[in-house]
Amino acid sequence: MTPTRSVALKAAHEPMNRAQLEASLILWRGREVAAYRLWRSRVKRLPAADPRRADAHRAYMQARTMRKRRAARIARLGITGVSRAAVDLVKAFEGFRADPYTDSVGVWTIGYGHTKGVGPHSSPLTEQEAAMLLERELDLGYFPPVRGLPTFHALAQHQVDALTSFVYNLGSGAIASDTGIGKALRCRDWPGCADEMLEWDKAGGKALAG
Repeated sequence: MTPTRSVALKAAHEPMNRAQLEASLILWRGREVAAYRLWRSRVKRLPAADPRRADAHRAYMQARTMRKRRAARIARLGITGVSRAAVDLVKAFEGFRADPYTDSVGVWTIGYGHTKGVGPHSSPLTEQEAAMLLERELDLGYFPPVRGLPTFHALAQHQVDALTSFVYNLGSGAIASDTGIGKALRCRDWPGCADEMLEWDKAGGKALAG
């Protein structure tokens, strides 16, 4: 067994939390794609006996195997909160502001859309502080209403992420049983949920691009 393969197999079973597993999944997925592109662009043209063909195939298979193992381990954890992809998505839409400011409806805001306890004299935040605050808020304050849905067990991670982001922007009342999206969620009408989400595009009576 080569040293590289030995290290990879050992890493496949080391203790990791969800965030570490997701980061590792992204890494191995990138390596798999890179190895495949290298094969298509260069390696497959080499003579059959060239050892670089075997090396390239080994690198691709290792990345593919590790990517599948990481995905399987994440799936076994179940959905216990938002994924890193969800945090990054919210960050991209919210945008970072180090100093307090008023949003489109006059609410004092800071960081990546944080509003609780924020005022004109709130201390500035670094991007790292704001990101940690956002992740904690999503998991502790906005994921629980989604987890409380009667159809939660039928949701995939990306759906949970989208709904948590939705609640982050509009509050848990937006998915209550008397709203359009709340009714669609409880009937497992997933396309209907997507359509209903598009109706929530206004603030202060005006449609917003976000």
